Amino acid sequence: MRKLFPIPLLGAGTADVESFASYIHRLAFEHGLFVGELLRYVHTHAAQSVAEIVEVPKAPRYVRPEEFLRPNALVDAYVLMTGLMASQELKRSTLWFLSGSVGRSANEVVKGFRWCSECIAEMESAGLEPYFKLVWHLSAITHCPIHSTPLQAKCSFCGCGQTSYRKYRAIGLCQKCGRSLSARKCPLKQSDIEQSWAANGADVLRFFADIAQAPINSLPEEGLSRSLSDIFDHYWRSEKEIELYRLVDRDLMLRIIEDRQCISLKVARRIAYRLGVSLSALLSGDAIESSSMLDFGWFCEFPPGFVPIGHRDRHNHDRVLSALQKMLSATDRPPSKKEAARKLEVSIGYLEYRFPALMAQIVRKHHEFVTNERNQRKMRARRVALEYFVAPAYRDAVKSRKQAYRVLRQETGLPKFMLKDAINDVYSAVI
Repeated sequence: MRKLFPIPLLGAGTADVESFASYIHRLAFEHGLFVGELLRYVHTHAAQSVAEIVEVPKAPRYVRPEEFLRPNALVDAYVLMTGLMASQELKRSTLWFLSGSVGRSANEVVKGFRWCSECIAEMESAGLEPYFKLVWHLSAITHCPIHSTPLQAKCSFCGCGQTSYRKYRAIGLCQKCGRSLSARKCPLKQSDIEQSWAANGADVLRFFADIAQAPINSLPEEGLSRSLSDIFDHYWRSEKEIELYRLVDRDLMLRIIEDRQCISLKVARRIAYRLGVSLSALLSGDAIESSSMLDFGWFCEFPPGFVPIGHRDRHNHDRVLSALQKMLSATDRPPSKKEAARKLEVSIGYLEYRFPALMAQIVRKHHEFVTNERNQRKMRARRVALEYFVAPAYRDAVKSRKQAYRVLRQETGLPKFMLKDAINDVYSAVI
């Protein structure tokens, strides 16, 4: 197999890594080829070598810069083929994380190239070869994170967008007029400079820094689902799921947990922001390990050993013990530890410190009761859904899932997501 010059990927291992589109255009110029010629050359000499690893589409006639960034068959094939011929690891020059649970990010990538003139100027002054950074392709980033100046998409002198396949000059120069992309025709005004406290995409920049050297498999496809599942379980056990639903839409969260919905990067960013965790922690499946608060208005309980020492109330321990034992022996609905503390007019901390074994039983019995109640509602939802499609009482009803939901939701008052799941299962089995 023929080789290309081993031209290094610039900014590799940092948040300022070069984009794959930039690398292809720069590689073509260094070899004295038009971009289309380079693509056909790579396809001709490397397609067979990677055919057993990835699907290799036909050589494209023209690929726009933004089409060389999102993971797909074409990008995966050319990343492998070009990397093999140029002896480079190029996976990180793409937006490889826009797949799986965040694969619906259609509007996250801007068209063409964008650049920061001040960054290009610094590269030139330092004797470095200019290039287009991967992060400049994201629509969330409107200003340079280093200089706070607006990114440009066209030469300010001639209006050229730098996407031409005909590369007569290095990519740091305008392909039409030849001026340096570091030059701005009109001086910037103070209003053009983005204020640090209002910076767009700060979470995306942190995300790029977090994943710069992390293994590719550090963001598994099930990472988002696992993070939300762990958070939901934690706050459900703490009996604070209602507070959690104020931060993240319940139906959306449950659909993600059950792997029924793929979301966009923008939605994932909103969830991470509301939960107070980093985007990398959320997508990696480790959000539960974050020590951040979920919301400024959230009441964060101190863990044992960190509770501030205040005024101690004198409690009748024997009376409280007797009342706790009666609660455990009662046959009606077992209380949660919060309800038990409220009934006894004591704090949860006092009960857990003085009667740890009894409190553990109360928590276990309440959890079992809630789980059993939820399972009964699920069984009821399946029963009424089946009756709707087969029982004589609903003989004249329209047999559609939407109509079934409307009727049964009004008649039963069952939870929305539970009723919809039951209707979908029954519909698939019966109709």
